[in-house]
Amino acid sequence: MVFLIVFFFIISSISFGQIKLGLNGGVDIASYTLSEKAPDVTLMNKTGLSIGGFIDYPIIGKLSIRLNAKYNQRGGTNKFPLFDDNLHNIYFDYIDLSPYLLFKFIDSEILAKTIGGISYGHLVNAKIKSGNEEFGIKEDFNLSNLTADFGFEVEIPVTEKVSLIANGIYSLGLKDISKADGEIKTKDIQICAGFSYSI
Repeated sequence: MVFLIVFFFIISSISFGQIKLGLNGGVDIASYTLSEKAPDVTLMNKTGLSIGGFIDYPIIGKLSIRLNAKYNQRGGTNKFPLFDDNLHNIYFDYIDLSPYLLFKFIDSEILAKTIGGISYGHLVNAKIKSGNEEFGIKEDFNLSNLTADFGFEVEIPVTEKVSLIANGIYSLGLKDISKADGEIKTKDIQICAGFSYSI
């Protein structure tokens, strides 16, 4: 309730000319950590899709709040030499809702910002692809995920209302997503580009 009151107070104090809407997309360089990894298991990155939209609300001075919604293909690749020589691609597909705090540390013809916040993820699909085989594993994992996100963004104004943006975000899992023994946490680097529009 307190959060909603503060949120609506912020929104009511902002003119529409200051609000920005945006779309961006790119790649999710995904991996994960295992708390009980066998010595012969190799964990590697998997490249997936990261796409979504956002709304930016200025707070004060160089600070602003971003409400971000994204579809992220998290997961990773592993290899178990004890069993076979195949690479096993693990897919954790999430819808992530992310409140971010942005700080503008360069304000000139090109804008540069730091990004920090958290992401609440809802698992929409989980599967393993190994060779020509594919099978679902969603029932073995929790539906929710929580990550700490940090990164940078560059904004290049094109017109008075439209800007091009590019950002990179490091996303570190804070929550064990596995229902089995041994922790599994996501770990991603998201590199995206897009545009924003001032309304």
